[in-house]
Amino acid sequence: MAASTTTSVAAPTNLHESLFRLDWNAITVGSTPLRRAGLVGLDELKITEALDGAGVHVESYADLDSLAGAISTGTSPPGVVLVPCGQISGSIPTAARTTTAAALELVQQWFADDRYSDSRLVFVTQGAVQASDDDEVTDLANSALWGLLRSAQSEMPDRVGIVDIDDDPTSYNALATILAIAEPQLAVRAAVPHTPRLARVAVPDNLSAVEFPADRTVLITGATGSLGKALAKHLVTEHGVQHLVLTSRRGLAAEGAEQFRDSLAAEGVSVSVEACDAADRDALAALITGLDRPLAAVVHTAGVLDDGTMASLTPERIDTVLKPKVDAVVNLHELTKDMDLSAFVLFSSAAGVLGGAGQGNYAAANTFLDTFAQSLRKQGRPVISLAWGVWASEGSMADTGRSNRSGIAPLSTAQGLSLFDTALGLGEGVVIPMRLDMNSLRANAASGSAPLLLRGLVKVPARRAAKARAASGGGLAQKLASLSEDQRLSTVLGIVREHVATVLGHADASAISADHAFVDSGFDSLTAVELRNRLATATGLRLPATLVFDHADPAALAAHLLGELGNVAPTSEAAATPSTKDTGGTTLMSLYLEAFQTGKWAEIFELLRAAAALRPSFTGSDDLDKLQQMPKPVLLSRGEADKKIYCFSSCLAVAGIHQYARFAASFRGQRNVSALAVPGFNRGESLPTDIAAVVQAQAEAVRRDADGAPIVLLGSSAGGWFAHAAAGYLESVGERPAGVVLVDTYTPKSNLINQFGLSLMDGMVEREGVFVTMDDARLSAMGWYLTLFGKWGPDEIDTRTLLVRATEPLSQGSMRALGEDWRSFWEYPHDVVDVPGNHFSMLEEYSSQTASAISDWIDGL
Repeated sequence: MAASTTTSVAAPTNLHESLFRLDWNAITVGSTPLRRAGLVGLDELKITEALDGAGVHVESYADLDSLAGAISTGTSPPGVVLVPCGQISGSIPTAARTTTAAALELVQQWFADDRYSDSRLVFVTQGAVQASDDDEVTDLANSALWGLLRSAQSEMPDRVGIVDIDDDPTSYNALATILAIAEPQLAVRAAVPHTPRLARVAVPDNLSAVEFPADRTVLITGATGSLGKALAKHLVTEHGVQHLVLTSRRGLAAEGAEQFRDSLAAEGVSVSVEACDAADRDALAALITGLDRPLAAVVHTAGVLDDGTMASLTPERIDTVLKPKVDAVVNLHELTKDMDLSAFVLFSSAAGVLGGAGQGNYAAANTFLDTFAQSLRKQGRPVISLAWGVWASEGSMADTGRSNRSGIAPLSTAQGLSLFDTALGLGEGVVIPMRLDMNSLRANAASGSAPLLLRGLVKVPARRAAKARAASGGGLAQKLASLSEDQRLSTVLGIVREHVATVLGHADASAISADHAFVDSGFDSLTAVELRNRLATATGLRLPATLVFDHADPAALAAHLLGELGNVAPTSEAAATPSTKDTGGTTLMSLYLEAFQTGKWAEIFELLRAAAALRPSFTGSDDLDKLQQMPKPVLLSRGEADKKIYCFSSCLAVAGIHQYARFAASFRGQRNVSALAVPGFNRGESLPTDIAAVVQAQAEAVRRDADGAPIVLLGSSAGGWFAHAAAGYLESVGERPAGVVLVDTYTPKSNLINQFGLSLMDGMVEREGVFVTMDDARLSAMGWYLTLFGKWGPDEIDTRTLLVRATEPLSQGSMRALGEDWRSFWEYPHDVVDVPGNHFSMLEEYSSQTASAISDWIDGL
């Protein structure tokens, strides 16, 4: 395999002002780990296991719809929701499109749902990033994700993150603290997190140029546009290339292609212009094998733009942009890998590195090119990917106005070609040729609006930076508080007009009137996103992508922002006090905690029951249908097995669908597992008049969802009461379930539940604020249901029943007091299996063992 003809160079002597590389810098990890995390999809990277070991509560959902269903029933959104991205089988181009389209769907769902506004969706890859020269890329397909998600971060800052982790066990052990870092992009190597920043490339004085043998052919793809023509002319005049094959999809039919060929031919150059799409492997192979002279070099400049914000992209638009980049470069590599090339040059874009807003598909395609080049260079191929900034020439695929505002200045054709020559001699796998407007960049850095990766290139005086920060967020709110009402509106309107003027390219705010309609001002989806981000930075508010289109004009927008600034929550420690601490007010929660500490259980449950009696009620499924409160099972796992599992939530205040999220993950790809909440635990929901009302409602919800398929009803703790009672109801209407599973369920009328009630409530308080917040609705609902079921005893059913028992007590005190009798029991015929863990942990860190035992039992039905 050929190596580059670039000779060894002396030690670097100076930094180039317009050539950059991506450096991954180690950062310090804090000591406070995550307390809770969600996980969506298959955990092929075994992240859950690592977080378990660090004491992180992880709940796993089949998809975001499942998480949304859990949130709709009262589960608090996790602060971090992880998406493990394992390797996908198949060809690299197909896998890249598949994984990028899947990520796009998740991001679109995430951005569109306000319930996730205070959470981050963090994708985790392994081997998709080269964070050092020693790194080896093992997952090329998922490298495209990095470009897509960088663009998502540009459009919606702080909402999406991405982490690449190596397979070092110490890295997994450190995940709990690393994932608590707010950095949007991280590469974890040997337990050390690294974050990317651009750095200038050192250029030696005795730089050697790459040679293009004059007696061989240079192939340039996408060569009939203005950039391709300029490059071809440059290779002839500056590098002595005498044999060119120029390809594009239209070939000689492209405008000016024939004239350009003839002009080079007049200078004695052998030029062939061919209609050949490099993404078409057969066509490309025929072209290469039919050459009169062997190839000396390949320059791949072909590309297609189909820009659009995340909300507007589709899998088809991803395919349109990835094909001429990803498919084509893989074809070019595979068809030339045994040839003695002196150079294999890929024209990429800085959009893939910086994350261009509105260019998610283009960024994905170009990030793949960069990573592919690094991977091939490790194999000894003379590959370099040039991630270009903005070219001023026609057809440069860039919005120069938006780039200028971010601190990136356009390159002239002469500047670009000069950088081309210098970059080729550096011996780097990826170089970013880009001209910066340092004044704009410093201003953006001071205000906090500079692209993340560019911030290390400028130094802002601490006083100036502090002043800029004080003008945003809480600082602005405090400033407004000292002004009159008219002055406050005038101040915010001035900020809005200033940023509208900047985004629309006006010299100053005087060009923007307060009542000029946005729809007539020239806003499109990209400028709307840019304005939203600028105003978010200026005000410290979290703002929607539709901000501009939701308000008629600057005056209306300013009034909205002023209202939001008036609602900015304090960021003091007192404001962050967990709800489990009594702040002095007399609420159900404060009284509950006092009862917890003093042992006044009878008194607090009487109070909770009395509060619940004042709430609206229902008598069955017909009432709930009318109220649109009918419980809907949330699908947590998909599979092909014939028996579906339906999990019934407990009636404890901290219970809900989330309690089955980890358990259901063990059935992914095997069996459908759904969960349904107990009615009445959310504000505004009704409570049942009696046990029969809730049993009928839940059983009918399962019956509708199952649609005739065989089912197994499962309940953990008090959820077992609902599962068992629902089985009895279904038997009475002639639809007997295949089985009932009771997970550490006690008969409520027994005294045993009272014997370790303190331990049970202790476990509740420990989990409060992690998965749910125990507000008045939840506490009163718990009191109502525990009162309803206080003297309830199960009726005998014909459905086969399994009792799953914990092998560890909730507390040593209950074990000492009761001996072996502390274990759960059931008074009617049933099978028994013991699994590791206690009443709570058997569905948390020991959920896989519990699921395995239950799965074996179901298979034997």
